[in-house]
Amino acid sequence: MAGGLEFFVQKSSNIMAENRLLKFVVVILAVSIVYLGTMIQYAMDSQRTIIVPPAVTTSLSLRGDQADDAYLVAMARYIAALVFNYTPATAKRQFTELMHLYSPETFSSGQRWLSELVATVEKARVTSVYYPESISIAEGEVNQIKLEGTLKRGTDLVEPTGERAVYLIDYRIVAGRFEILQIVEKVRK
Repeated sequence: MAGGLEFFVQKSSNIMAENRLLKFVVVILAVSIVYLGTMIQYAMDSQRTIIVPPAVTTSLSLRGDQADDAYLVAMARYIAALVFNYTPATAKRQFTELMHLYSPETFSSGQRWLSELVATVEKARVTSVYYPESISIAEGEVNQIKLEGTLKRGTDLVEPTGERAVYLIDYRIVAGRFEILQIVEKVRK
């Protein structure tokens, strides 16, 4: 007999032993694939990415679904600059850039809100500047960034007036990607 197991005298017994050996090898391969898949997922979740853009003087890092405070503060400043600092000429471009940060689930509501804001800004010729004074981060069931500062809005005809404004940015980080869930203004008292 060429190329098979020859432990037994009967050919059928040798074939059955060969089948058992092949089944054992398949089970070992399947277990190995599951183990390696689990280890790859663990490695991806614990992978640390250090980001140092030109405008930032400290390193920012993401690990799986977690980010350090420096990264979250930088993202809060970036989002505030896009959504609260605009002129009629820049609003549409900035809001379009901001939409890239929205999560797929909240994209349509964010797009609707920003489209209405663009229409108002262009129609009334509104200019806005926001000066964030403090940024705090609350992580938990809902990850939230709280921006407190002064908002100055005006038009071509009306001088900008400053008022205290507090904004809440609900966010999540999925596979190293920052996603906005919603941006709301906290009710002023």
